[in-house]
Amino acid sequence: MATTLTTTNLYTAPYDNIFSILDTRANVANPRDASGLKKFVYKDDPEHKAADFAGFPYIIVYLPMYTNEGATASGKSRLFSYRQTVVVRTIKGGSGGSRTDVGHSDMQSIVESIRKTIDSASIKLTLRRALMFHVNVEVIGYDDTLVYDQRPVYETELEITYSQRQAISA
Repeated sequence: MATTLTTTNLYTAPYDNIFSILDTRANVANPRDASGLKKFVYKDDPEHKAADFAGFPYIIVYLPMYTNEGATASGKSRLFSYRQTVVVRTIKGGSGGSRTDVGHSDMQSIVESIRKTIDSASIKLTLRRALMFHVNVEVIGYDDTLVYDQRPVYETELEITYSQRQAISA
């Protein structure tokens, strides 16, 4: 169950809701960990944890940015628009370095899984109940020029957008 947005959690609740959804293996599976036991979704960049490449692939969910769009025409509520960045990183040859296209296929699998999850009717309903509306996800960047310890890394940047109407008077 998602946390409902209120005037006291406009920054924390949306983040926690999106993080929780993406950190649920039934929603977004790690293609390199069938058991679902390996940490896969992070709140900050785990580069240091992936130094031996066994930590790949992984997802980073960054804190949201929001803007106060101002009061509605009636003056009884105000509108907030949110943008939240999610980064997916995979290693070209897999953690063992021997499988040529594993990083590419892992990236496709993870990004499609995130898109399907965010676009699913059940997740949209869960987020609507938490007062997060007009949820959308799109790919905003891709980089295949990253290199960690002489090994190519793929990175895809997604942006999840949503809005919220917050009551300010009765």
